[in-house]
Formats: sequence, C-alpha cells, structure tokens
Amino acid sequence: MVNKETISKEECEKCRQVKEIFVDFIEDLNDFCVSDAYPFCYIVLEWFDKEQGFSNQNLFYTASDLFDYLLDYWKRTTIYHMISEAEDLDPEQALEQLTEEQRAELKDGEREYMMAYEQVAILWDTEMM
Repeated sequence: MVNKETISKEECEKCRQVKEIFVDFIEDLNDFCVSDAYPFCYIVLEWFDKEQGFSNQNLFYTASDLFDYLLDYWKRTTIYHMISEAEDLDPEQALEQLTEEQRAELKDGEREYMMAYEQVAILWDTEMM
C-alpha cells in the first residue's frame, strides 16, 4: 500500500467504482464496511462490535490496492463458507480441502471480479488520453 496522507478526487472515484464491483458481497457481510473518507483515504472497517466499534481498519490510497484487498477478502470468506473448518487452516491448506467443483466455483467468481475490474480500469485509461 502507498503511504500517503491524502487521496485525490480522481482516485477516490476509482475506489468507489471498485467498491461497486463488490457491492453484493459487501452487503451480505454483517461486520464489514467500505467507505469514502475523502480527502484522506478509502477505508475498510472490519469486525464490528456494538461496544467497541470496528476492530480493524485498513486505509487505501489507490483503487488497485483496494481491489486486491477486497478480492482476497472475498476469496477467504468464500472458502470459509465452503468448508467450516477453513478458519483453522492457512489459505493454501484450505484450498486443498475444496472439491474440484468448489475450486471451479471459486475460480469463476474470481474471474468475474477481475473482468469487472478490467472493464472499469480500461475506462480510466481511456479517460486519461
């Protein structure tokens, strides 16, 4: 992650578009929030507790870093839901526990997110020309 103190309006808009890619996934989570904290950053808040608030905060200054983080979080969460004991395993061990059908489902979902990201990233590149 880039160490900066602020995020540009342009990069903030790109982060909003990345958030939109994952909106269905994010809305299904009960203790997870992705938010615009312009002009400071885009922020991911995790593990909400009514008494203590959010236990984890991750700051993002680029859309690509936010995308990578959300894709990884989606992947870990999906694996966790596929196998109940996945939280006790490291990611490689958890992947080994998946059936071929589950691996294919995971790959398809990952491919869909990556294609959606590539579509918006192409627009960003053409807007800069």
